Order: sequence, then C-alpha cells, then structure tokens
Amino acid sequence: MTSFNDILERFDGQPISGCPGRYVLRGANESAGPEVMCPGAAVTTHDVEVARDTVIVTWLEDWGLISYARPDGTR
Repeated sequence: MTSFNDILERFDGQPISGCPGRYVLRGANESAGPEVMCPGAAVTTHDVEVARDTVIVTWLEDWGLISYARPDGTR
C-alpha cells in the first residue's frame, strides 16, 4: 500500500501555509487522479454543498488523500 511519505516524495509534496497537516502535490499531473497515484486504493466521489468542485477521497490504510475534480478535467 502507498505510504504518506511515498506520495510526498514522488509528487513533491509541500506543506500548505496555514493548514497544518495538509500538503499540495506540486509534481502531480493535473489530469491524473488519485487512482493513478495510489493504485488499488478505494476511491469515492462526493458532491459537497460548500465545495465548488466534486470532492474525491482516496482511502488508504492510516490516512487519506482528498482532491477535487474540476469541470475542465483537471484534478
């Protein structure tokens, strides 16, 4: 299973200022979703009233990855 540190290293994870424990993955391909980054992980999508875009949650062993699907296909 993909570890948190694996993701940070592979995709140049950088802390988000003012958001402890949250990171942006600068090296991730904008059209590749979490299913590409974490093969075999369970992925669910959610339409959240307060979110502008569809929320994608990737469920991993001790942690999760949250991303967004924009109408233009970027994530």
